[in-house]
Amino acid sequence: MFRNCLAAALRHLVRNKLYAAISVIGLAIGLCTALIAALVIRNQYTYDHFVPGYERTYIIQTVVSPVGMARQYVGFTPPRMAAQLRELFPQLEGVSRVLDTTMHVEYGRQKSSETVYWADPNLPDVLPMATYAGDVAAALRTADSLVLSRSDARRFFGRDAPLGDTLTFDGHARVVRGVVQDRRQHGSRQARHI
Repeated sequence: MFRNCLAAALRHLVRNKLYAAISVIGLAIGLCTALIAALVIRNQYTYDHFVPGYERTYIIQTVVSPVGMARQYVGFTPPRMAAQLRELFPQLEGVSRVLDTTMHVEYGRQKSSETVYWADPNLPDVLPMATYAGDVAAALRTADSLVLSRSDARRFFGRDAPLGDTLTFDGHARVVRGVVQDRRQHGSRQARHI
């Protein structure tokens, strides 16, 4: 029975080549679209689920609405916003700021341009991170300290826990006092500087 149906379908495809081509291309485009839509939906529903307490964690983002133009989402929020949030919403469990900048990093003969994140000392309270080595909270309270992801520690120093070693950022030495685990997202490892 299946053999007869398959033979009839193949004969029909051979007789109507244009119709068959349009059908196959349409089916391929439809399947690709459905797969992309499923990936986008999965990403949106699992975004930042690696953060403990993600359902209670929020990111403030600035929206600029120039006259006569579409809204623009800016990746920068004014630093004073943290104090304003604490004042306006006393029920908040915690507020912390993270600012990023690009800096020149030197270690021995290695030189590179890296994205560096500056964080408030209470960041581990607001955004818990799995510590691999050292004391992350104490490191963020000291001006000359540095916290690296485990993969960045391996990249710069060749080992997972280079506590006490230094990196130079735009001419200023910083001592590695903490190493955090690389975060996992959707089964892949991604390194973050902190």
